[in-house]
Amino acid sequence: MSKSRKNNLLVKTLRTLELAKPYQLIKGRHGWFLVNPDDVYLGRAITHYGEYGEIEWLVIEQLMRPGRDAVEVGANIGTHTVSMARTLAGMGRQLLAVEPQPVVFQNLCANIALNGIFNVLAENAACSDKPGWLSFQSYDLAGEINSGGVSMREDGAGNQRVRSLRLDDLIPPHFQVGLIKIDVDGYEGKVLQGGMRTFAKHRPAIMLELHKDELIRFGETRRDVVGRLFGIGYKAMFMTDHHVPKACRVVSVDLDHPLVARQETDFLLFC
Repeated sequence: MSKSRKNNLLVKTLRTLELAKPYQLIKGRHGWFLVNPDDVYLGRAITHYGEYGEIEWLVIEQLMRPGRDAVEVGANIGTHTVSMARTLAGMGRQLLAVEPQPVVFQNLCANIALNGIFNVLAENAACSDKPGWLSFQSYDLAGEINSGGVSMREDGAGNQRVRSLRLDDLIPPHFQVGLIKIDVDGYEGKVLQGGMRTFAKHRPAIMLELHKDELIRFGETRRDVVGRLFGIGYKAMFMTDHHVPKACRVVSVDLDHPLVARQETDFLLFC
């Protein structure tokens, strides 16, 4: 074996540690991450590139304000949680990270601990418009999965239950909220309904993933969801092609802009 090949193998070994299946420990751009390489989006992005959603992170970084805390609804395994918390720690502030899937929540907590982060309040719950219980359809960890594609159900048809709480009730009284990031695959309307008191009190910046089709299950359109925030005085900017660095643009939109109604999955920024 050549010296260069040995060096490449050594670098890969130092960067990746095989653990009990299905997990690997990866040294990524923003720290150490316990990942499932069979998670077709988040896990494979960290495994192959050492990062996930880097354009989103560059925007999040600019939205975090000195002297203000942040909230992440739908934190998943913490691909953005770790960077957000580290930045907030430098400001002396905290992050509330909310993730409903128990197995994914355990993975999130592992990644917080692996990176020596102590300013995160982690909650295993779903945010909704009212307290109670929701369900979702879990998946077989023995095969390919998409942990970021799980949607909450109100009809009890899922095979796993999770408690639901209003965002207003989850946020600690001492928090001064400057940023809320929401990525909940079609349940964003219900999350917003449960956070209206917080939006009015703190006026945080909001980074919202607006889903393309899951909203229909809850009798809502993308325009309905966006309209709630326009109705309390927010202005919106639209991130086009947020997975394609060279194509991504930020466009100011109103409620009647065609981008609001299009059937894609998009990120909007509200300020």
